[in-house]
Amino acid sequence: GLDSVGAEPLAEGRPFLNLPNSIITARVGGVYVGVGKEVGNFMVENIRRFTENECLLGIVHRHEGY
Repeated sequence: GLDSVGAEPLAEGRPFLNLPNSIITARVGGVYVGVGKEVGNFMVENIRRFTENECLLGIVHRHEGY
């Protein structure tokens, strides 16, 4: 998924527009009402987990592909 490209709006006929395995949104594709509160809660929960030596949320396992 892409939420920004080099030149916006993406010009007609660009290869990205025809890729069956891609999603292109506006630069603010991930912004919605309440996102700030959700991100804040996520961060606070991870800080709590870190201080309690618990497993963190949202860990990325790059070597495993997810």
